[in-house]
Amino acid sequence: MSPIAINGENIDNTTIIPGFAKAEEKAVKAIQKHSMNIKGVQRNGKIDEAYLLLGKARYYDRRFFPALEAFNYLLENYADPKTYVEGRIWREKTNLRLKNEELAIKNLRSLALNLNPNGKFHSPSNSTIAQAFINTKQLDSALYYIKRAAVTAKSKAKKGRFLFITGQLFESLQKTDSAAWAYSEVVNLKRKSPRKYWINAEIKRLQIRYQRDSISPIPEFLKLDNNYENKPFEHWIKRAMGQYYLKQSQDSLGRYYLVQSNRSEYIDFPTGKANYRDLVDYHFNNGEYPSAGAYLDSLIALYPEGTSDRKRTQRERDNLNGVIKYERIVATTDSLLYLTSLSDSAQIKYFEDFIKQKELKALAAVKEEEKGAFSFLSRSKASNQFYFNNPTLVILGQQKFQSSWGNRPNVDNWRIAAGLSNLRNTQDQTVTASSEEEIFVQTPESYVASLPSTEKEKDSIKSLNDNSYLQLGMIYKENFQNLVLARNRLEHLIDQNPPPEIMAPALYHLYKTYEDTFPVLANIYFDRIVKDYPETAYGKMLSNPEGFKLSEIDSPEGIYESILEDYLSGDFSSFKEKIEASSILLGSTNFAPKLELLMANMEGRLKGIPEWEAALNKIQSKYPETPEAIKAAEMIAQISRPDFINKKNKIYKNYKWIFKYNTKDSLSLNLTKTNLQAELERNPKANWFFSQDRFDEDHVFLVLHGIRDRRDLNVWKENFIPENKEIITTNNFVILSTQYQKLLKDKNLTPYEK
Repeated sequence: MSPIAINGENIDNTTIIPGFAKAEEKAVKAIQKHSMNIKGVQRNGKIDEAYLLLGKARYYDRRFFPALEAFNYLLENYADPKTYVEGRIWREKTNLRLKNEELAIKNLRSLALNLNPNGKFHSPSNSTIAQAFINTKQLDSALYYIKRAAVTAKSKAKKGRFLFITGQLFESLQKTDSAAWAYSEVVNLKRKSPRKYWINAEIKRLQIRYQRDSISPIPEFLKLDNNYENKPFEHWIKRAMGQYYLKQSQDSLGRYYLVQSNRSEYIDFPTGKANYRDLVDYHFNNGEYPSAGAYLDSLIALYPEGTSDRKRTQRERDNLNGVIKYERIVATTDSLLYLTSLSDSAQIKYFEDFIKQKELKALAAVKEEEKGAFSFLSRSKASNQFYFNNPTLVILGQQKFQSSWGNRPNVDNWRIAAGLSNLRNTQDQTVTASSEEEIFVQTPESYVASLPSTEKEKDSIKSLNDNSYLQLGMIYKENFQNLVLARNRLEHLIDQNPPPEIMAPALYHLYKTYEDTFPVLANIYFDRIVKDYPETAYGKMLSNPEGFKLSEIDSPEGIYESILEDYLSGDFSSFKEKIEASSILLGSTNFAPKLELLMANMEGRLKGIPEWEAALNKIQSKYPETPEAIKAAEMIAQISRPDFINKKNKIYKNYKWIFKYNTKDSLSLNLTKTNLQAELERNPKANWFFSQDRFDEDHVFLVLHGIRDRRDLNVWKENFIPENKEIITTNNFVILSTQYQKLLKDKNLTPYEK
């Protein structure tokens, strides 16, 4: 049987010690070769020890079911007092690993209470049953047995461990004085107990003293941290300092020490996990969602693949994707808008300062490294005059090269742009800067030249900035219920005077954030929407709330499903009505990009390829990195191909007979369809069938498909009932299938109208 993973461990990455398998092998051989079971009585007293060894080897190899089998066989067949008690304890340890806590308690309680306190099994039996009670959350009972185990423990290491657990249980039961006593007992053991118990007990003791007597633990923490003996435990000390400062609202110090704890080379998994969780919670509670996302990324990396903790944390991180994405876009576009608003001279001055700051940071990093080096290893100032031995000169030289030559590749003829251009054709893709266009010279003029310059580029950045602020406001309002941040983003947005399609929803969501807490300000936004944007969905909804209720649908999922059903059925009138009625509700949910994609496809169906492509591009800029944006990019790439409509330019002999009607003229369309279908039943044609195809916002086609030969159509028309001749002589035309596809693409009826 394969080993069992513990605490989400990956068996392939853990230390399954080969010695356990060898111990099992030796125990089995001893039993097979030396067993003297005569008439049901074992005459060799060492065989019970072999079974005990067999069970322990399997236990440590984490094969708990075979271990339990070995211990049960030992207890059922042998009664040697030297091994019987130990076998019972080990069997219940195995039951604990198999989560059979109640069974372990039942089997071990009487043994733990009745063993001689001076015996060597008194402490192990009591500690084992204490663990069972801890697992079942019966802390009072666990406390009783762990104290008994601590009192009679033969080893000072065990005694220190049991006393520390005693303190933890007292803390869980909110008995701080008793917990302080237990931790003090561990501290009083000094070097008789392992240093890790002593350090943790001292930290706990100081924390309880602070809670009880308001005495700052920082001086003692610093003393512990400065002791070279405590270097392997610095992550615990620094974590305790970080927790203290966070509780004191000294946030920068608290975060600093938590980060320092995580940077310790001795950091362990539980401490690292707790540090990252504290940092995540701190940034999340303060509305710093991008920082919270960064720490969640680090926390996820700690968990093994496939564990429930990793999946749960990943879901938590995924919920921050939107806000992190839009905050990043806002930061970038704000910077670009600021720079493009400056005069030419101000832009040059800005980038001159930027280059100087970059150089100063590089020099500061060099000085910091030199400061950290031991003095006896550092070179004299005279010996550092050689260029490559002087880091400061190297940094200055790198900056000089970048400002003169740019980021040129390390290749022959690097100074010659033509050589670099030729390199592009001869080298593989690993060359990063292989053409003149890819070389960037770090001068203020080069930075200025890289800024957006045309009005179209600036308008695009402004549009992206406006949309990102709107999305952030809705996310903070709907997903995180952080009204302060929502108002901050939305108020900044309306100060920028965005276009009506952005201004109206921004004002509406501001109105909703103030509706319950500040009605006077809410009414100002209300009046502004109704007065300035009455034709928008938001203006209509506030003016006539009853007209914007979807009576039988009350969830975003249900509304979206209803809209999708109308789209798939081709009922564009109902589709447009529901879109207008539900855009406000769905606009602040995860269904917003899905709704936009449906609307873009409708635009393509009714207005043609250019409008379709423009709507898809809008989705890419409005909802970047979403699945819908990726799908929109794929659709744009597909419709941009020359063979999108007529693949391989093949023309098949296939005709369509088309009747054009206004969308409101459904009676005439249905009459024509009825008469044509009646004639088709009298004079049937194989593969001929009718469909109603929406052409644009004003027209719908009745189409007869499957016509392979136009002469067949003419003969069929000659046999048409005389009283219905006017149907086939007006308002219709016959074209090839390829022409019909082009007609649907271009939305140009002029060549075919009569």
